[in-house]
Amino acid sequence: MSNRRYNRLRRTILVTCHLSLVAILFGCKKSETIDFDSQSTTNRANPFKSVEYYPSPNQTRMKTQLSGADAQPLEGGLLAIKQLKIEIFSTNGQSQVLASAPDCIYDSANRTANSSGRLLLQNGDGKIRVEGEGFLWRQNESWLTISNNVKTFIASMALAAGLSASAQNLANWTEISSHMADVDMNARRATYSGDVHVADPQMKLTCEWLVADLPQSGPVNHIVAKTNVVIDMMQTNFTAHATGDMAVYSYAVENGVTNETVTLTGQNPHVTGVRDGLAFDNWADEITWNRGNNGLHMKNQHGYFQKSETNSPTNTNPPSAPK
Repeated sequence: MSNRRYNRLRRTILVTCHLSLVAILFGCKKSETIDFDSQSTTNRANPFKSVEYYPSPNQTRMKTQLSGADAQPLEGGLLAIKQLKIEIFSTNGQSQVLASAPDCIYDSANRTANSSGRLLLQNGDGKIRVEGEGFLWRQNESWLTISNNVKTFIASMALAAGLSASAQNLANWTEISSHMADVDMNARRATYSGDVHVADPQMKLTCEWLVADLPQSGPVNHIVAKTNVVIDMMQTNFTAHATGDMAVYSYAVENGVTNETVTLTGQNPHVTGVRDGLAFDNWADEITWNRGNNGLHMKNQHGYFQKSETNSPTNTNPPSAPK
C-alpha cells in the first residue's frame, strides 16, 4: 500500500473514531459533523460540530448542537473541548438554552462534563442570563451544577414584555447571587444556595436558599425564598423592612391586569416601615406586598400605624412580638 493511500485510510479511521466518541457521549440517534478541516496526524479534530436530532416524527428537527474550536481525545475515554458551545432547541426550532465555556472535560463513560472555568448560560430570548465559576453537567439527568460565584440576571418586566435586551443595562435587571446553583433543565428550575442575595430597583432580599422557575421566554413568574428571609422594600414615599420564614414571588397577567406580589409566611412574619409619612410596625400570619401599587395586605395582623415625624421606622417603639 502506498504512503498516500495509507495516510488517507488512517485519516478516515481517525475521523470515524471522533464521530463515534461524540455520538456515544451525547446519546445521539442521528448526528453529523461539518466544517471538519484537520490535516493533522495527532488525533485532533479542529474545528468540529455535532448535531443531534429529535426522534420520529420530528426526526428532521435539530435537538442539540454542540460545537467547539478544538476536540482532543484523552486517556480513559475523556474528551477535551475548547471554546465549547451547546445549544438546545424545541421541536419548532426555537432556541431554548445556549451555554458556552472556554473549555471542559467530558467523561464519555459517565456522560458528564466538568470544568473549573467560567460558564455562561442564557434562555431562548436572552432575558435570563446565568454565569459562574466551575460546573458539572450530568447528561443523563439534564442537570447542571455551578459551584462558585453564581450570578443570574433577569430582565425587568418592561424588558420581558418585549423590549430588546440592549434597551437597558444589567443595573436595571434583577440579580440573584449565591455561592452555588443547581439547574434542572427538564423542569427549567434553578435552586440557589449559600448566601443568597436578590437585588432589583424595588427591593433587596436575602435568604439561605431560593428556587426560581426559568421559562424559555418571557418574565419569571414564580420564585420561592426560604429560611431567614429578609426583604427591604424601596419605593417613592414607601420603605419597609420585612422578615419571615418563606417568601413567594408571583407574577401573572389575568384579563389584561398584571398581578405582581411577594407573600411572606412562616413563624410570625414581621414588617416595619413608613408610607406617605405614616409609620407602621406589624406582625401577621401572612403579609402580601403588591409590587404594582405598594399595597400591604395582612392576615390577622398585630401592631400599629402612627404619623411619623422623621419618615423613618427606626424611631418608633414597636410592640412585642406575638407569642
